[in-house]
This record gives sequence, C-alpha cells and structure tokens, in this order.
Amino acid sequence: MAMARAVGFFVLSDGYNALRRRLRHQAVHRLTTHSKVALLTSAGLVVGGTAVLFWLNYTTAVPWPMLFLTASFQVLAASSTTGFNTVDLAQWRQTSLLILIILMFIGAPAGGTGGGIKSTTFGVILLILWAAAGQPPYH
Repeated sequence: MAMARAVGFFVLSDGYNALRRRLRHQAVHRLTTHSKVALLTSAGLVVGGTAVLFWLNYTTAVPWPMLFLTASFQVLAASSTTGFNTVDLAQWRQTSLLILIILMFIGAPAGGTGGGIKSTTFGVILLILWAAAGQPPYH
C-alpha cells in the first residue's frame, strides 16, 4: 500500500502490464503519458528535495550517510504526505521546513492516496511554464 501512496495505482498497473509483457516477450508495452509524467516528476522531487535538504542541514556533527538517509526519508514522507519523521524537525533550519511544506503541498501523483495538488499537476504546470518561456510574447 505504501508504494501505491507514493506513485499511484494507475502507474503501478501500467508498470505491471509493461513488465508482464516484457517477460512474456510480447510486443513492447509503452508507459502512458500519465505514468511518465508521474514517475519523472516524483523522481525529480525526491532527488532534488533530498539534495537540498542534505545541503541545508550538512554539519560535521552528523555523519553524512546518516544525514543523507534522514533527508531522503523526510522527503519521501513529505511528498507522500504520510507525516512520519525520524528527527526533531524543530532543530532543522526554517528553509528546510519550507522545502518540506512545499513537498507536502505538491503531494503524491494522481491516483495515489497521498494528498496535495498532485505531483502530476505540478509537472504539467512546469511543462506549461517551460513551453511558455520558449514562446515569443504576444503583442
């Protein structure tokens, strides 16, 4: 159930069908656009969020492997809106807490049980902004 919360039931079903067809040596089953956007956006949020939290909270007092695991766990918990924490968040910097709040606001992909505006919606908004940035302004 935790996996469905993180990526959504549609993505799990699509991935299962793709894997099943590949193992049976049938025609290649391509992932749907929704699955691609959900996986890429979720991966980007997790990798980017982990890197930012690691960088913001890096100190010599905490060994870097432990800090990396803590940052990645907090990012996964925030993006899937589970509400778990392994550290006292009151000890973290306010910018780190802002990053976690943003990740909770974005939430999990559509079709999952996590809250937020949905990471697929956030991914589509980013794609729209990217496309609009490449267009000349209207006169």
